[in-house]
Amino acid sequence: NGAGITYRAETAPEYEDSIWDFTLTEKNGVKCLVNTNQEADGTSSLVYVDVELKAGQAIKFDYFASSELGADMLHIIIDDVQIYQISGESTDWQTCFPYVAIKDGKYTIAIAYIKDTTDTVGEDSVYIKNFEICDAKDVTVASYIPRNCATELVADGFLGQDAEQIMMQMGMEAFSNE
Repeated sequence: NGAGITYRAETAPEYEDSIWDFTLTEKNGVKCLVNTNQEADGTSSLVYVDVELKAGQAIKFDYFASSELGADMLHIIIDDVQIYQISGESTDWQTCFPYVAIKDGKYTIAIAYIKDTTDTVGEDSVYIKNFEICDAKDVTVASYIPRNCATELVADGFLGQDAEQIMMQMGMEAFSNE
């Protein structure tokens, strides 16, 4: 959804056997994206989203989570900075606004579902639909404001992990689109 939004997979040959894709599917009768590494312990699914934002525009999407709380998580990383995490069991679709641009520019969003090496809980998935750009004044739910000061377990996962920690969990040196 949305003009100016481009999706692309990780294509670097060195990640061919370790990074899984996202795929188009249906959840509750609605078309959406979902990670493809369900029940594959110690793996990651990754998709990049390239967007052009003006200052004051927000990223918005709906999600449905069915994963192990605090362990199997969807990470939203913008320009190498982790800004949002989703895990646990949803009862219905939820809307989030994980980022508001403070300056005009092109942004690369990495959406990474990281499956730990232990338990399988739920469907091992986070479904995403209605990915779009909106004005920050249209934000209708509490939104996460990134801070890199501490790591704390909260309802949606761990806050305060930086992109380097997430990349190390995925076995990657960097999220790069070059």
